[in-house]
Amino acid sequence: MDTAIHQWTGTSGQDTHTAQNEDFTDAMLYAALHLPASLPATDPPASVKSSLLERIHALPPVPVPVPTQQQLRAGKGEFTYQHNDTQGWTAHTHKGIWVKHLAEDKHNHYAVIMMKMEAGSIYPSHDHSGAEQCFVVEGSALVHGHILQAGDFHSSAAGSTHGDIYTATGATLLLVVAREDYKRVYWDIAGNKLKHAAQRLLRLPKKLLHKTS
Repeated sequence: MDTAIHQWTGTSGQDTHTAQNEDFTDAMLYAALHLPASLPATDPPASVKSSLLERIHALPPVPVPVPTQQQLRAGKGEFTYQHNDTQGWTAHTHKGIWVKHLAEDKHNHYAVIMMKMEAGSIYPSHDHSGAEQCFVVEGSALVHGHILQAGDFHSSAAGSTHGDIYTATGATLLLVVAREDYKRVYWDIAGNKLKHAAQRLLRLPKKLLHKTS
Protein backbone atom coordinates (compact mmCIF):
# COMPACT_ATOMS: atom_id res chain seq x y z
CA MET A 1 0.00 0.00 0.00
CA ASP A 2 2.75 2.43 0.99
CA THR A 3 4.59 1.53 -2.20
CA ALA A 4 1.51 2.34 -4.29
CA ILE A 5 1.07 5.73 -2.52
CA HIS A 6 4.69 6.67 -3.08
CA GLN A 7 4.42 5.65 -6.75
CA TRP A 8 1.24 7.73 -7.14
CA THR A 9 2.64 10.84 -5.34
CA GLY A 10 6.09 10.54 -6.83
CA THR A 11 7.78 10.49 -3.37
CA SER A 12 9.86 7.91 -1.65
CA GLY A 13 9.41 6.61 1.87
CA GLN A 14 12.55 8.51 2.94
CA ASP A 15 11.08 11.80 1.68
CA THR A 16 7.90 11.21 3.71
CA HIS A 17 9.85 10.55 6.91
CA THR A 18 11.98 13.63 6.30
CA ALA A 19 8.90 15.82 5.88
CA GLN A 20 7.37 14.36 9.06
CA ASN A 21 10.58 15.06 11.00
CA GLU A 22 10.65 18.69 9.78
CA ASP A 23 7.01 19.16 10.78
CA PHE A 24 7.72 17.75 14.23
CA THR A 25 10.78 20.00 14.64
CA ASP A 26 8.77 23.06 13.62
CA ALA A 27 6.04 22.16 16.11
CA MET A 28 8.51 21.73 18.97
CA LEU A 29 10.21 25.03 18.10
CA TYR A 30 6.86 26.82 18.05
CA ALA A 31 5.98 25.36 21.47
CA ALA A 32 9.37 26.32 22.92
CA LEU A 33 8.94 29.92 21.75
CA HIS A 34 5.32 30.42 22.83
CA LEU A 35 4.94 28.21 25.90
CA PRO A 36 6.88 30.54 28.28
CA ALA A 37 4.66 33.47 27.27
CA SER A 38 1.57 31.53 28.32
CA LEU A 39 2.90 30.95 31.86
CA PRO A 40 2.25 33.47 34.69
CA ALA A 41 5.22 35.78 35.43
CA THR A 42 6.88 35.07 38.77
CA ASP A 43 9.94 36.59 40.43
CA PRO A 44 12.74 34.17 41.22
CA PRO A 45 13.63 33.71 44.90
CA ALA A 46 16.12 36.25 46.31
CA SER A 47 18.45 33.36 47.07
CA VAL A 48 18.90 32.74 43.35
CA LYS A 49 20.30 36.25 42.79
CA SER A 50 22.58 36.12 45.83
CA SER A 51 23.82 32.67 44.88
CA LEU A 52 24.56 33.82 41.34
CA LEU A 53 26.44 36.91 42.57
CA GLU A 54 28.47 34.79 44.99
CA ARG A 55 29.50 32.50 42.17
CA ILE A 56 30.46 35.49 40.00
CA HIS A 57 32.55 37.07 42.79
CA ALA A 58 34.22 33.72 43.45
CA LEU A 59 35.54 33.54 39.90
CA PRO A 60 39.29 34.18 39.68
CA PRO A 61 40.23 37.58 38.23
CA VAL A 62 41.15 37.63 34.58
CA PRO A 63 44.84 38.51 34.32
CA VAL A 64 45.55 41.70 32.37
CA PRO A 65 48.59 41.29 30.10
CA VAL A 66 51.27 43.86 30.88
CA PRO A 67 53.58 44.66 27.97
CA THR A 68 57.31 44.54 28.58
CA GLN A 69 59.47 47.63 28.27
CA GLN A 70 60.81 46.26 24.99
CA GLN A 71 57.27 46.11 23.56
CA LEU A 72 56.55 49.76 24.35
CA ARG A 73 57.81 52.47 22.05
CA ALA A 74 60.13 54.92 23.79
CA GLY A 75 59.34 58.63 23.78
CA LYS A 76 61.55 61.62 23.10
CA GLY A 77 61.92 64.98 24.78
CA GLU A 78 61.77 66.33 28.32
CA PHE A 79 59.37 64.91 30.90
CA THR A 80 58.60 65.75 34.52
CA TYR A 81 56.69 63.71 37.09
CA GLN A 82 55.01 64.51 40.38
CA HIS A 83 53.56 61.79 42.56
CA ASN A 84 50.52 62.15 44.77
CA ASP A 85 51.96 63.06 48.17
CA THR A 86 51.77 65.74 50.84
CA GLN A 87 54.84 67.64 49.66
CA GLY A 88 54.76 70.83 47.61
CA TRP A 89 51.56 72.30 49.04
CA THR A 90 51.67 76.00 49.96
CA ALA A 91 49.15 77.76 52.17
CA HIS A 92 47.18 80.39 50.28
CA THR A 93 46.50 83.86 51.68
CA HIS A 94 42.89 82.80 52.21
CA LYS A 95 42.20 80.53 55.17
CA GLY A 96 41.66 76.84 54.47
CA ILE A 97 43.07 76.93 50.92
CA TRP A 98 46.28 75.30 49.67
CA VAL A 99 47.91 75.34 46.24
CA LYS A 100 50.47 73.09 44.57
CA HIS A 101 52.50 73.94 41.47
CA LEU A 102 52.53 71.18 38.84
CA ALA A 103 53.82 72.73 35.63
CA GLU A 104 54.37 76.03 33.82
CA ASP A 105 54.58 76.64 30.08
CA LYS A 106 56.19 80.05 29.54
CA HIS A 107 55.97 79.73 25.76
CA ASN A 108 52.22 79.15 25.71
CA HIS A 109 51.56 81.36 28.76
CA TYR A 110 49.73 78.92 31.01
CA ALA A 111 50.35 77.02 34.25
CA VAL A 112 48.89 73.90 35.85
CA ILE A 113 48.20 73.91 39.58
CA MET A 114 46.16 71.97 42.10
CA MET A 115 44.07 73.63 44.77
CA LYS A 116 42.75 72.13 47.99
CA MET A 117 39.87 73.77 49.79
CA GLU A 118 38.99 72.69 53.29
CA ALA A 119 35.35 72.15 54.18
CA GLY A 120 33.64 75.47 54.78
CA SER A 121 36.32 77.56 53.03
CA ILE A 122 35.65 80.31 50.49
CA TYR A 123 37.84 81.41 47.59
CA PRO A 124 36.84 85.06 47.06
CA SER A 125 35.76 86.70 43.84
CA HIS A 126 38.58 87.25 41.32
CA ASP A 127 39.22 88.23 37.69
CA HIS A 128 40.72 86.10 34.92
CA SER A 129 43.25 87.72 32.60
CA GLY A 130 43.17 84.53 30.53
CA ALA A 131 41.00 81.44 30.21
CA GLU A 132 40.82 79.08 33.18
CA GLN A 133 39.96 75.38 33.12
CA CYS A 134 38.87 73.60 36.30
CA PHE A 135 38.41 69.86 36.89
CA VAL A 136 37.06 68.63 40.25
CA VAL A 137 39.24 65.76 41.45
CA GLU A 138 37.65 65.22 44.86
CA GLY A 139 34.77 66.65 46.87
CA SER A 140 32.41 69.33 45.62
CA ALA A 141 32.30 73.10 45.18
CA LEU A 142 29.60 75.69 44.58
CA VAL A 143 30.50 77.82 41.53
CA HIS A 144 28.04 80.39 40.11
CA GLY A 145 25.09 78.52 41.59
CA HIS A 146 26.26 75.17 40.17
CA ILE A 147 27.38 72.36 42.47
CA LEU A 148 30.39 70.74 40.81
CA GLN A 149 31.26 67.26 42.08
CA ALA A 150 34.18 64.90 41.50
CA GLY A 151 34.55 64.35 37.76
CA ASP A 152 32.82 67.62 36.78
CA PHE A 153 34.50 70.29 34.64
CA HIS A 154 34.18 74.08 34.53
CA SER A 155 35.65 76.58 32.06
CA SER A 156 36.00 80.37 32.50
CA ALA A 157 36.66 82.67 29.55
CA ALA A 158 39.38 85.31 29.52
CA GLY A 159 38.10 88.54 31.02
CA SER A 160 35.47 86.80 33.15
CA THR A 161 35.05 87.35 36.88
CA HIS A 162 34.48 84.50 39.28
CA GLY A 163 32.15 85.09 42.19
CA ASP A 164 32.94 83.55 45.57
CA ILE A 165 33.64 79.81 45.35
CA TYR A 166 32.43 77.83 48.36
CA THR A 167 32.82 74.21 49.42
CA ALA A 168 30.82 72.55 52.17
CA THR A 169 32.56 69.20 51.87
CA GLY A 170 36.09 70.22 50.91
CA ALA A 171 37.40 69.97 47.37
CA THR A 172 40.53 69.25 45.34
CA LEU A 173 40.67 71.08 42.02
CA LEU A 174 42.97 70.70 39.01
CA LEU A 175 43.40 74.10 37.37
CA VAL A 176 44.89 75.22 34.06
CA VAL A 177 45.30 78.99 34.38
CA ALA A 178 46.81 81.88 32.48
CA ARG A 179 50.41 82.50 33.50
CA GLU A 180 49.59 86.05 34.62
CA ASP A 181 46.92 84.75 36.99
CA TYR A 182 49.29 82.04 38.20
CA LYS A 183 52.01 84.60 38.99
CA ARG A 184 49.49 86.80 40.79
CA VAL A 185 48.49 83.91 43.05
CA TYR A 186 52.07 83.17 44.03
CA TRP A 187 52.96 86.87 44.43
CA ASP A 188 50.07 87.11 46.89
CA ILE A 189 51.38 84.09 48.76
CA ALA A 190 54.95 85.45 48.81
CA GLY A 191 53.73 88.86 49.96
CA ASN A 192 51.70 87.24 52.71
CA LYS A 193 54.75 85.30 53.88
CA LEU A 194 56.82 88.50 54.04
CA LYS A 195 54.05 90.20 55.96
CA HIS A 196 53.93 87.42 58.57
CA ALA A 197 57.73 87.38 58.81
CA ALA A 198 57.75 91.12 59.49
CA GLN A 199 55.06 90.72 62.12
CA ARG A 200 57.08 88.03 63.87
CA LEU A 201 60.15 90.30 63.89
CA LEU A 202 58.13 93.12 65.42
CA ARG A 203 56.99 90.82 68.20
CA LEU A 204 60.59 89.96 69.18
CA PRO A 205 61.90 91.56 72.39
CA LYS A 206 63.73 94.84 71.76
CA LYS A 207 66.86 93.58 73.52
CA LEU A 208 67.08 90.63 71.12
CA LEU A 209 66.70 92.97 68.14
CA HIS A 210 69.56 95.17 69.40
CA LYS A 211 71.81 92.11 69.81
CA THR A 212 71.23 90.97 66.24
CA SER A 213 71.80 94.46 64.77
